[in-house]
Amino acid sequence: MFMFKPIVKFLTFLPLAAVLFSCGGSNEAENKQSDSTLNSDSGAVIQIPEELIGIPAPSEMLDFVRMTSKKGSKSTAFLNPVENLKNYKDAGSIALNFGIYSCDLSYCSIFDISSSTKSYFETVKTLGEEVGVSSVITPDIIKRAEANMKNPDSLMAIADQVYFSSTELLESSGKGPMLALMIAGGYVESMHVAANVLKFHPDNPAVGRFADQKFVIEDLILFLQKYESNPSVAEVKKQLQSLRDEFSQITEKSVEAPKEKEGDKKVFGGGTILEMNEAQFKAIAEKVKTVRNNFAQIKS
Repeated sequence: MFMFKPIVKFLTFLPLAAVLFSCGGSNEAENKQSDSTLNSDSGAVIQIPEELIGIPAPSEMLDFVRMTSKKGSKSTAFLNPVENLKNYKDAGSIALNFGIYSCDLSYCSIFDISSSTKSYFETVKTLGEEVGVSSVITPDIIKRAEANMKNPDSLMAIADQVYFSSTELLESSGKGPMLALMIAGGYVESMHVAANVLKFHPDNPAVGRFADQKFVIEDLILFLQKYESNPSVAEVKKQLQSLRDEFSQITEKSVEAPKEKEGDKKVFGGGTILEMNEAQFKAIAEKVKTVRNNFAQIKS
Protein backbone atom coordinates (compact mmCIF):
# COMPACT_ATOMS: atom_id res chain seq x y z
CA MET A 1 0.00 0.00 0.00
CA PHE A 2 1.30 3.44 -0.89
CA MET A 3 0.91 6.30 1.56
CA PHE A 4 1.18 9.91 0.49
CA LYS A 5 1.91 13.03 2.47
CA PRO A 6 -1.00 15.36 3.32
CA ILE A 7 -2.49 16.89 0.19
CA VAL A 8 -4.00 20.31 -0.27
CA LYS A 9 -5.75 21.12 -3.52
CA PHE A 10 -3.66 23.89 -5.05
CA LEU A 11 -2.75 25.59 -8.31
CA THR A 12 -0.82 22.81 -9.95
CA PHE A 13 0.76 24.30 -13.02
CA LEU A 14 1.13 27.94 -12.10
CA PRO A 15 4.32 27.93 -9.97
CA LEU A 16 6.30 26.06 -12.62
CA ALA A 17 4.93 28.11 -15.48
CA ALA A 18 5.66 31.35 -13.65
CA VAL A 19 9.31 30.32 -13.44
CA LEU A 20 9.42 29.38 -17.11
CA PHE A 21 7.87 32.62 -18.28
CA SER A 22 9.62 34.98 -15.87
CA CYS A 23 11.43 37.83 -17.58
CA GLY A 24 14.25 37.50 -15.08
CA GLY A 25 15.09 39.38 -11.94
CA SER A 26 13.74 39.00 -8.44
CA ASN A 27 12.01 42.33 -7.94
CA GLU A 28 9.09 41.57 -5.65
CA ALA A 29 6.82 44.12 -7.32
CA GLU A 30 7.45 42.55 -10.71
CA ASN A 31 6.61 39.12 -9.36
CA LYS A 32 3.26 40.21 -7.95
CA GLN A 33 0.73 39.37 -10.62
CA SER A 34 -2.72 37.90 -10.88
CA ASP A 35 -2.95 34.14 -10.51
CA SER A 36 -4.58 34.15 -13.94
CA THR A 37 -1.74 35.91 -15.78
CA LEU A 38 1.77 34.95 -16.83
CA ASN A 39 4.57 36.91 -18.44
CA SER A 40 6.04 35.24 -21.49
CA ASP A 41 9.76 35.43 -22.08
CA SER A 42 9.03 37.92 -24.86
CA GLY A 43 7.46 40.27 -22.31
CA ALA A 44 3.85 39.75 -23.37
CA VAL A 45 1.27 39.11 -20.68
CA ILE A 46 -0.57 35.82 -21.19
CA GLN A 47 -4.05 35.68 -19.68
CA ILE A 48 -4.99 32.26 -18.30
CA PRO A 49 -8.73 31.51 -18.08
CA GLU A 50 -9.60 31.27 -14.39
CA GLU A 51 -11.34 27.92 -14.84
CA LEU A 52 -8.04 26.40 -15.99
CA ILE A 53 -5.84 27.54 -13.11
CA GLY A 54 -6.27 24.22 -11.29
CA ILE A 55 -5.60 22.12 -14.40
CA PRO A 56 -1.90 21.49 -15.11
CA ALA A 57 -0.29 22.18 -18.45
CA PRO A 58 1.22 19.01 -19.97
CA SER A 59 4.77 20.08 -19.12
CA GLU A 60 3.98 20.37 -15.39
CA MET A 61 3.58 16.63 -14.89
CA LEU A 62 6.39 15.70 -17.27
CA ASP A 63 8.94 18.08 -15.77
CA PHE A 64 8.10 16.82 -12.30
CA VAL A 65 8.68 13.26 -13.52
CA ARG A 66 12.02 14.30 -15.00
CA MET A 67 13.14 16.06 -11.83
CA THR A 68 12.27 13.08 -9.63
CA SER A 69 13.57 10.34 -11.91
CA LYS A 70 17.03 8.88 -11.49
CA LYS A 71 17.20 8.16 -15.21
CA GLY A 72 15.88 10.28 -18.04
CA SER A 73 13.72 8.64 -20.68
CA LYS A 74 14.69 8.79 -24.34
CA SER A 75 11.94 6.58 -25.70
CA THR A 76 9.34 7.95 -28.10
CA ALA A 77 7.58 4.62 -28.62
CA PHE A 78 4.54 5.69 -26.58
CA LEU A 79 4.06 9.08 -28.24
CA ASN A 80 1.50 9.74 -30.94
CA PRO A 81 3.46 9.19 -34.19
CA VAL A 82 3.63 12.29 -36.37
CA GLU A 83 2.53 10.10 -39.28
CA ASN A 84 -0.94 10.02 -37.71
CA LEU A 85 -1.41 13.70 -38.48
CA LYS A 86 -3.14 12.82 -41.74
CA ASN A 87 -5.92 11.02 -39.83
CA TYR A 88 -7.29 14.14 -38.16
CA LYS A 89 -9.81 15.80 -40.45
CA ASP A 90 -12.72 17.03 -38.33
CA ALA A 91 -12.53 19.96 -35.90
CA GLY A 92 -12.87 17.77 -32.81
CA SER A 93 -10.01 15.39 -33.60
CA ILE A 94 -7.82 18.29 -34.75
CA ALA A 95 -8.26 20.13 -31.43
CA LEU A 96 -7.76 16.98 -29.34
CA ASN A 97 -4.58 16.04 -31.13
CA PHE A 98 -3.25 19.58 -31.12
CA GLY A 99 -3.27 19.09 -27.34
CA ILE A 100 -1.73 15.63 -27.62
CA TYR A 101 1.06 16.69 -29.96
CA SER A 102 1.74 19.78 -27.84
CA CYS A 103 2.33 17.44 -24.92
CA ASP A 104 4.57 15.20 -27.02
CA LEU A 105 6.58 18.26 -28.03
CA SER A 106 6.97 19.19 -24.36
CA TYR A 107 8.12 15.65 -23.56
CA CYS A 108 10.77 15.70 -26.31
CA SER A 109 11.93 19.12 -25.11
CA ILE A 110 12.01 18.26 -21.40
CA PHE A 111 13.79 14.93 -21.89
CA ASP A 112 16.19 16.36 -24.49
CA ILE A 113 15.18 14.12 -27.39
CA SER A 114 16.47 16.44 -30.10
CA SER A 115 16.08 13.83 -32.83
CA SER A 116 12.27 14.06 -32.52
CA THR A 117 11.73 17.63 -31.32
CA LYS A 118 11.75 19.24 -34.76
CA SER A 119 9.17 16.87 -36.26
CA TYR A 120 6.81 17.36 -33.30
CA PHE A 121 7.24 21.13 -33.46
CA GLU A 122 6.32 21.09 -37.14
CA THR A 123 3.30 18.90 -36.39
CA VAL A 124 2.12 21.30 -33.68
CA LYS A 125 2.57 24.18 -36.11
CA THR A 126 0.48 22.41 -38.77
CA LEU A 127 -2.36 21.60 -36.40
CA GLY A 128 -2.15 25.07 -34.88
CA GLU A 129 -3.06 26.49 -38.27
CA GLU A 130 -6.07 24.16 -38.40
CA VAL A 131 -7.18 25.06 -34.88
CA GLY A 132 -6.91 28.76 -35.61
CA VAL A 133 -3.90 29.73 -33.51
CA SER A 134 -1.36 30.11 -36.30
CA SER A 135 -0.64 33.65 -35.11
CA VAL A 136 0.82 32.17 -31.92
CA ILE A 137 3.56 30.29 -33.75
CA THR A 138 5.25 33.36 -35.17
CA PRO A 139 8.36 33.44 -37.38
CA ASP A 140 10.28 34.54 -34.28
CA ILE A 141 9.06 31.49 -32.34
CA ILE A 142 10.08 29.22 -35.22
CA LYS A 143 13.50 30.88 -35.44
CA ARG A 144 14.05 30.51 -31.70
CA ALA A 145 12.98 26.87 -31.76
CA GLU A 146 15.33 26.05 -34.64
CA ALA A 147 18.19 27.79 -32.85
CA ASN A 148 17.57 25.92 -29.59
CA MET A 149 17.03 22.34 -30.75
CA LYS A 150 19.83 21.21 -28.43
CA ASN A 151 18.80 23.39 -25.49
CA PRO A 152 16.04 21.53 -23.58
CA ASP A 153 15.31 24.35 -21.11
CA SER A 154 14.77 26.89 -23.88
CA LEU A 155 12.70 24.45 -25.91
CA MET A 156 10.49 23.71 -22.93
CA ALA A 157 9.90 27.43 -22.43
CA ILE A 158 9.04 27.81 -26.12
CA ALA A 159 6.68 24.82 -26.06
CA ASP A 160 4.93 26.20 -22.99
CA GLN A 161 4.64 29.65 -24.54
CA VAL A 162 2.92 28.13 -27.58
CA TYR A 163 0.59 26.12 -25.33
CA PHE A 164 -0.42 28.99 -23.03
CA SER A 165 -0.70 31.52 -25.85
CA SER A 166 -2.93 29.10 -27.77
CA THR A 167 -5.07 28.70 -24.66
CA GLU A 168 -5.45 32.46 -24.34
CA LEU A 169 -6.24 32.97 -28.04
CA LEU A 170 -8.90 30.23 -28.15
CA GLU A 171 -10.52 31.67 -25.02
CA SER A 172 -10.48 35.27 -26.23
CA SER A 173 -11.82 34.34 -29.67
CA GLY A 174 -14.80 32.47 -28.22
CA LYS A 175 -13.66 29.00 -29.29
CA GLY A 176 -14.52 27.35 -25.98
CA PRO A 177 -15.19 23.85 -27.35
CA MET A 178 -11.86 23.81 -29.22
CA LEU A 179 -10.09 25.00 -26.07
CA ALA A 180 -11.76 22.31 -23.96
CA LEU A 181 -10.72 19.58 -26.41
CA MET A 182 -7.16 20.87 -26.62
CA ILE A 183 -6.84 20.93 -22.83
CA ALA A 184 -8.32 17.42 -22.52
CA GLY A 185 -5.99 16.01 -25.18
CA GLY A 186 -2.88 17.49 -23.62
CA TYR A 187 -3.87 16.45 -20.12
CA VAL A 188 -4.58 12.82 -21.00
CA GLU A 189 -1.41 12.58 -23.07
CA SER A 190 0.65 13.88 -20.15
CA MET A 191 -0.81 11.15 -17.95
CA HIS A 192 -0.14 8.55 -20.65
CA VAL A 193 3.48 9.62 -21.04
CA ALA A 194 4.00 9.77 -17.27
CA ALA A 195 2.56 6.27 -16.85
CA ASN A 196 5.07 4.97 -19.40
CA VAL A 197 8.06 6.72 -17.86
CA LEU A 198 7.21 6.14 -14.19
CA LYS A 199 8.12 3.05 -12.24
CA PHE A 200 5.83 2.44 -9.30
CA HIS A 201 7.71 2.76 -6.04
CA PRO A 202 6.50 3.88 -2.60
CA ASP A 203 9.20 6.53 -2.32
CA ASN A 204 8.72 8.12 -5.73
CA PRO A 205 7.06 11.55 -5.33
CA ALA A 206 6.08 11.53 -9.01
CA VAL A 207 3.83 8.56 -8.31
CA GLY A 208 2.21 10.69 -5.63
CA ARG A 209 1.71 13.47 -8.17
CA PHE A 210 0.13 10.91 -10.49
CA ALA A 211 -2.36 9.95 -7.75
CA ASP A 212 -3.13 13.64 -7.12
CA GLN A 213 -4.83 13.70 -10.52
CA LYS A 214 -7.84 12.24 -8.73
CA PHE A 215 -8.54 15.84 -7.74
CA VAL A 216 -7.50 17.48 -11.00
CA ILE A 217 -9.68 15.37 -13.27
CA GLU A 218 -12.76 16.62 -11.42
CA ASP A 219 -11.83 20.19 -12.38
CA LEU A 220 -11.25 19.16 -15.98
CA ILE A 221 -14.65 17.48 -16.23
CA LEU A 222 -16.31 20.58 -14.79
CA PHE A 223 -14.57 22.71 -17.39
CA LEU A 224 -15.74 20.47 -20.23
CA GLN A 225 -19.24 20.58 -18.84
CA LYS A 226 -19.46 24.24 -19.92
CA TYR A 227 -19.26 23.17 -23.56
CA GLU A 228 -20.92 19.77 -23.57
CA SER A 229 -23.58 20.97 -26.02
CA ASN A 230 -20.81 20.33 -28.55
CA PRO A 231 -20.99 16.59 -29.46
CA SER A 232 -17.20 16.15 -29.49
CA VAL A 233 -16.85 17.72 -26.05
CA ALA A 234 -19.73 15.61 -24.72
CA GLU A 235 -18.00 12.42 -25.92
CA VAL A 236 -14.66 13.44 -24.44
CA LYS A 237 -16.34 14.28 -21.14
CA LYS A 238 -17.91 10.82 -21.09
CA GLN A 239 -14.52 9.18 -21.58
CA LEU A 240 -12.93 11.31 -18.88
CA GLN A 241 -15.71 10.28 -16.51
CA SER A 242 -14.76 6.65 -17.12
CA LEU A 243 -11.17 7.57 -16.23
CA ARG A 244 -12.40 9.35 -13.11
CA ASP A 245 -14.09 6.10 -12.07
CA GLU A 246 -10.68 4.42 -12.02
CA PHE A 247 -9.21 7.23 -9.93
CA SER A 248 -12.12 6.90 -7.50
CA GLN A 249 -10.66 3.56 -6.40
CA ILE A 250 -7.85 5.46 -4.67
CA THR A 251 -8.73 5.81 -1.01
CA GLU A 252 -8.83 9.23 0.63
CA LYS A 253 -8.30 9.42 4.36
CA SER A 254 -8.39 12.40 6.69
CA VAL A 255 -5.47 12.53 9.06
CA GLU A 256 -4.39 14.69 11.95
CA ALA A 257 -0.93 16.15 11.65
CA PRO A 258 1.46 16.03 14.63
CA LYS A 259 0.88 18.64 17.29
CA GLU A 260 2.98 21.77 17.04
CA LYS A 261 3.61 24.39 19.67
CA GLU A 262 2.92 28.04 18.89
CA GLY A 263 3.95 29.97 21.95
CA ASP A 264 2.02 28.43 24.83
CA LYS A 265 -0.65 26.96 22.55
CA LYS A 266 -0.84 23.59 20.87
CA VAL A 267 -1.73 23.81 17.19
CA PHE A 268 -3.43 20.89 15.43
CA GLY A 269 -3.16 20.44 11.69
CA GLY A 270 -4.44 17.89 9.27
CA GLY A 271 -5.03 17.00 5.69
CA THR A 272 -5.91 14.23 3.31
CA ILE A 273 -3.73 11.32 2.32
CA LEU A 274 -4.23 9.09 -0.68
CA GLU A 275 -3.53 5.39 -0.61
CA MET A 276 -2.81 3.79 -3.96
CA ASN A 277 -1.35 0.36 -4.53
CA GLU A 278 0.50 -0.86 -7.59
CA ALA A 279 -2.54 -2.69 -8.99
CA GLN A 280 -4.54 0.54 -8.91
CA PHE A 281 -1.69 2.42 -10.58
CA LYS A 282 -1.59 -0.13 -13.39
CA ALA A 283 -5.38 -0.08 -13.80
CA ILE A 284 -5.40 3.72 -14.07
CA ALA A 285 -2.48 3.67 -16.51
CA GLU A 286 -4.31 1.15 -18.69
CA LYS A 287 -7.48 3.24 -18.67
CA VAL A 288 -5.48 6.35 -19.53
CA LYS A 289 -4.01 4.46 -22.49
CA THR A 290 -7.46 3.43 -23.70
CA VAL A 291 -8.87 6.96 -23.48
CA ARG A 292 -5.81 8.47 -25.12
CA ASN A 293 -5.85 5.94 -27.96
CA ASN A 294 -9.48 6.79 -28.56
CA PHE A 295 -8.55 10.47 -28.78
CA ALA A 296 -5.64 9.74 -31.14
CA GLN A 297 -7.60 7.15 -33.17
CA ILE A 298 -5.00 4.49 -32.41
CA LYS A 299 -6.11 0.87 -32.31
CA SER A 300 -4.89 -0.80 -29.13
